[in-house]
Amino acid sequence: MMELYQAYADYNDMMDLTEDLISSLTHELHGSYEIEYEGQQINLAKPWRRVTMKRNSKKKFLDLTLMQFQLMKRRLLKAKELGVHIDKR
Repeated sequence: MMELYQAYADYNDMMDLTEDLISSLTHELHGSYEIEYEGQQINLAKPWRRVTMKRNSKKKFLDLTLMQFQLMKRRLLKAKELGVHIDKR
């Protein structure tokens, strides 16, 4: 986890700084912009795709938004905790 601040910088400046830091550090440590994470190759070369939080959270997962999916998951965990049987149809 990383947290940093820069005076008089907006979120675009902070995205540029973060992108530069991670991309250059990856290349310095691994000699490449690609790393393997959980069995998948990830390319950390610039430029990165940028999306807003609002746009990104609207991606669908089985016709559910991410927020709806997370709410459903919390409710299922609470039901399990209370011993409520859930039909998995």
